[in-house]
Amino acid sequence: MPTDATLGATVREALRLAKLMKADGVPQAEIDATLERTLRAAWPFIRTWKYLCETCSDTGWEIRECRAGQRCGRPRRIGPPTIAGYTNYTGLGTACSRDDNYTHTYAVPCTCAKGSAMQVAFDREFAEKPREEKKPTRRAHVRP
Repeated sequence: MPTDATLGATVREALRLAKLMKADGVPQAEIDATLERTLRAAWPFIRTWKYLCETCSDTGWEIRECRAGQRCGRPRRIGPPTIAGYTNYTGLGTACSRDDNYTHTYAVPCTCAKGSAMQVAFDREFAEKPREEKKPTRRAHVRP
């Protein structure tokens, strides 16, 4: 198997020869075919790619489709999340429940190891944080 240095040298030489072929008037299709054969012969073949999890393709997120009869259950929202006092719950039901023709895709953490790590990170990020007690401040009394 060639080393990285050998592979790099082979690629540089192949590109140099491709430029010479172009200067000699060789058709571009033939140059491309020659370059491809050279690179395929020199490129180290390690293995074919196989996902550890076919459900999420090793991303940790399972893509699902929300449609009639199988709804995601997202709550309706009020305003963008940048507004102070933003709440995700309006009491109006779910975002998808009113229209049977509405469909969309959404992601949930997968059941694989990567998905479990995503769920832990998600829970940590959006966990309700304890509120600190505000101590009363003492103000100096100023006479008018």
